[in-house]
Amino acid sequence: MSVGKFTLGASVLALAAMPGIAAAAGGGAEPTAYFSVGAGVTVPDDVSQGTTITPFSGSNTFTLPSGFDTSFDTGFNVGGTIGYKFNSTWRVEGEYRYSTADNLMTTVRGGFNVPTATNPSGSLTPNSGDISVNALFANAVLDINMPGRLLPYIGAGLGYADIDISALGSDAGEGVFAYQVFLGGDVSLDDHSWVGARFNFMNTDNFAYDPVGPAAAGAFTTGKAQYSAFDLTFSYRRDFK
Repeated sequence: MSVGKFTLGASVLALAAMPGIAAAAGGGAEPTAYFSVGAGVTVPDDVSQGTTITPFSGSNTFTLPSGFDTSFDTGFNVGGTIGYKFNSTWRVEGEYRYSTADNLMTTVRGGFNVPTATNPSGSLTPNSGDISVNALFANAVLDINMPGRLLPYIGAGLGYADIDISALGSDAGEGVFAYQVFLGGDVSLDDHSWVGARFNFMNTDNFAYDPVGPAAAGAFTTGKAQYSAFDLTFSYRRDFK
């Protein structure tokens, strides 16, 4: 694991430990469980990969790309949380979020001309389809109390993401480690319910994805890639009371 991921993980674990400390020391509001549901827009970042030459035999010359960049349209997300509020400051929660977006295009870094039996011209067949992500997170949330009905907050989470990219008529998916950081604000409707919006950044560990499919089979292999996305989610939250 990289230093950045270790530092992030340590920070989130420390953040997650703070509610217990705060609860032991008091902290205001009565502890309570809650749930939330939400939906919004997802803006995935490009998926970038390098390539590695593998054994290949053919009667024509070929040119290998140095890498691929796959971009996506803006998509949407839906999800929900079940959490526990220790006091007026600290919350922990489990979150499930599903997001999806259409593939926009795949561009090539360097030349590409790989003739094969299934693709004699050696041209790149652009991928089509979509990307879908099922993610589970354990979050720690810090509420920033202020006068009035607005309740800003910040948080972070560690979890797991199953990434599925549909391209060239086949699916390629893999489950990997993921983390997220977020900030948002809720407006109280009454003593036990809120509506609000959250801005979220999610990033994953490396996962395998072949953007060109069988067209270049045997000529090269693609490297693994990371997935990241920005989400804007509108939500409703209510205490179990």
